[in-house]
Amino acid sequence: KRVSSHYKDVNTQPVEYDTLEFVRALNPVLKLGDLFISANPHTSEVVNLPNVVYSSQKVDFKIIAKDSKGRNYSKGGGEVSIELKSCTGDHMTGVEVWDNKDGSYMASFVAEQVGEAKLSVSINGQPLKGSPYSIVVGRNYP
Repeated sequence: KRVSSHYKDVNTQPVEYDTLEFVRALNPVLKLGDLFISANPHTSEVVNLPNVVYSSQKVDFKIIAKDSKGRNYSKGGGEVSIELKSCTGDHMTGVEVWDNKDGSYMASFVAEQVGEAKLSVSINGQPLKGSPYSIVVGRNYP
């Protein structure tokens, strides 16, 4: 409680992977630990996601994690979840996501059912702005 009452006097905006240190006049530095600021779902974004895909076609897209000021993260480690549902509400399989370790994540899916689908994307349990995304799945003609 004593430390938290002094924190209000700190004039700083911590950023990703900062370390907070408090110094008192007569005491050595007190290191409280590393501070991890999680990605902001309102500024993080999905890129290269098409609005129309074809059944049995593999679709790749990217998720870029950003902080609250819209700056790209430089490290990975966030928990990214992706869920693809058909227009009937059935979960589609074949959804994959992997961490590029640079603040971005690659993801892919194969839509199996023709019709409208919803793709939900979340980081650290929070849905990204605009999620779920609507995707039209057309018939895959050979």
